[in-house]
Amino acid sequence: LRKGFSRKCYLLYSQCFADAETLGYALEVNIGNVWAAGAAIAGSNPVYRLFNPGSGKHIFTTSQLERSALLASSTGWANEGIGFNV
Repeated sequence: LRKGFSRKCYLLYSQCFADAETLGYALEVNIGNVWAAGAAIAGSNPVYRLFNPGSGKHIFTTSQLERSALLASSTGWANEGIGFNV
C-alpha cells in the first residue's frame, strides 16, 4: 500500500478514487481501458515499452514503425516488450 492510502492504488488505473480526491485529484473523463500485456482482448493494441539506460527514460508507443526505428538507431534504446494493451 502507498503511504496515506487505505487501498492499493495503481499508476494508470486506480480503484481508490476516494483516496485520490482527498489529495486534490479530480476525475475529468474516462479515456479508455488498459489491459495487462498477457490479457489483451480482441481489438486492443499493444503498447511497446523501450528503455534507454543512458538517459534512464522510457518510451511507450503503439507504433511498430517508431519502435523499430528506435531499436535500429544507435541511441541506446532497448526493447522491454509489450508493456500493456489499450
